[in-house]
Amino acid sequence: MLKIWRRHTAACPHRARGRDVLKCNCPLWADGYVDGKRVLRQSFNTRDLARARKKAVALESSVFNLIFDAPLLRRSKGGHQPFSSSSRACSTK
Repeated sequence: MLKIWRRHTAACPHRARGRDVLKCNCPLWADGYVDGKRVLRQSFNTRDLARARKKAVALESSVFNLIFDAPLLRRSKGGHQPFSSSSRACSTK
């Protein structure tokens, strides 16, 4: 999971309130966490929150592919079939 935050400049009035305050024009960064441990810290090289969110989605999917070997998790052409055709259906009597 990626957490977007602002790296406040020295002159930013929101600096004292912490990095989770997104209502300024300071540069945007992201931290990536897996099982509660930070595995990634990266600058988005933008100050635009919408652009940063798009980059976060792309980055999250690429990191997911590297960490969890996503080709094994993708759907087959027929899609997922949770039950075989021979499984018994629940019936009420």
